[in-house]
Amino acid sequence: LCATGLLAGRWEGRFEYSYVPRELASFASFEEQAALYGVAPRVAEFKAESLDASESILTKDLLLELLRIHDEVLDMEVPEPEGGKGGTFRYKDICERAYEDGPCAVTNLFTATGLEDNRRKLKDMNQNQIDDFFRDKRDALEVYLGSVKADDDEETIYVKVARFFYLVAQVDQEPAPLFEGPDVEL
Repeated sequence: LCATGLLAGRWEGRFEYSYVPRELASFASFEEQAALYGVAPRVAEFKAESLDASESILTKDLLLELLRIHDEVLDMEVPEPEGGKGGTFRYKDICERAYEDGPCAVTNLFTATGLEDNRRKLKDMNQNQIDDFFRDKRDALEVYLGSVKADDDEETIYVKVARFFYLVAQVDQEPAPLFEGPDVEL
């Protein structure tokens, strides 16, 4: 996905793995509860950062590259796992939706700012406009931007990491019942 050599990216398939060390007792407890009650829809998280540690990802070139990567994720075809029907599937085939035939649940700095639907705006901006645009929104975007720093006069912000969240439905899995016990008549 990161073909230009300007960005590095990594996936986290289970959202809770991002924040809870696996060796903690609470993590084992979470896994036991998930086995009993089923898991919530999964959040696949993609984190991208500049390979140049001194460069913010909020440059026009890197933002356009991030937008290209986001589009590739949405359109990427993946072969079904072994034992499947032998076909392929795309994110739209497995995404979580608020309602049938609704849009896939995706959130990132582009969807939160409207730049996903208004790409021309990003392409037409110069670097000062990009700095102003994200500086004014940085508090609202903190979930999508990591390692945010500002220069002394708060004119330019430096961002090390961009986070993208793709909500994935549980495929071919029946949810576990909330209570399994003897039938009780009331």
